[in-house]
Amino acid sequence: MMKDCASQPQFSEDWIEYPYWGCLLMVDNICNRWEALQNIQTCGQQQMWAEDFDNQIVDDEDTDRKIIEHFSQCDRWISLNDAMAVFFMRHGPICSTKIVRDALKNYAKNGRVEVLRNPATKNGKPTRFFTEGKDQAVSVRWLK
Repeated sequence: MMKDCASQPQFSEDWIEYPYWGCLLMVDNICNRWEALQNIQTCGQQQMWAEDFDNQIVDDEDTDRKIIEHFSQCDRWISLNDAMAVFFMRHGPICSTKIVRDALKNYAKNGRVEVLRNPATKNGKPTRFFTEGKDQAVSVRWLK
């Protein structure tokens, strides 16, 4: 018996419209799988330093320096996901997307990054989301 084509899973149009977003999912997947593999290999023992998927030591200061170096070039408005995708294409999955988002939130609080959200308000209150999705967009730009 053949299935009706309409009942089969379809790709979301979001992935066609925003092709870089798949890169961000891959980064988080690689980071999560790498952490799981490290737990298996070390039998749950703590490590003295963190390593990336390429067995290179991950230094938080180095990651922060790379984030600043990359995003300081974004002096015009750019989609958060697009900017992060280019960052990870350049540096590889050196950290999760959450770490980059958290760093950018911190820079926004310190006045180094300006954030533009769409929608800017919801129910009369300013929005605070920092992820892009179907009905919400985030753009960032570095302030000099």
